[in-house]
Amino acid sequence: AQLRADVIHAMAEAGLTEMEGEGLVVTAYDAPQAWSFQEIVHERDVEDVLNAAFAAGATGAQVGGERIVATSSVRCIGPVVLVNQRPVAVNPVKILIIGEQDALLKALEPLADRFARSGKILEFRREALLRLDAFIRVVQ
Repeated sequence: AQLRADVIHAMAEAGLTEMEGEGLVVTAYDAPQAWSFQEIVHERDVEDVLNAAFAAGATGAQVGGERIVATSSVRCIGPVVLVNQRPVAVNPVKILIIGEQDALLKALEPLADRFARSGKILEFRREALLRLDAFIRVVQ
């Protein structure tokens, strides 16, 4: 029974099971009529949001329907954002983050200011209950 409990706990910690809890929906938009590199949401922007959220105590995140785990990657190929080697919807890029809302907002609001300086928009919406999908490995 203890081994089974340990395996279930390890799977949850690794993102291999669904997760739910309070958190934020973060939406990242390109600048209106964006044409320059700085005005478009790129991998660095998504990574900055994720890094700030996890540093603030987030327990889970999902980008464009893709669960973020220790081995996740976020990459841009031209106008396409790949998360876990899968393309996700852009403009906006939707990021779900589970964690204590006030701590997350405190960590993410400075990023919204940085976004605004280049015309991009970073919006936050509190949610009492978010559900994150389990991570599904890409087989190549």
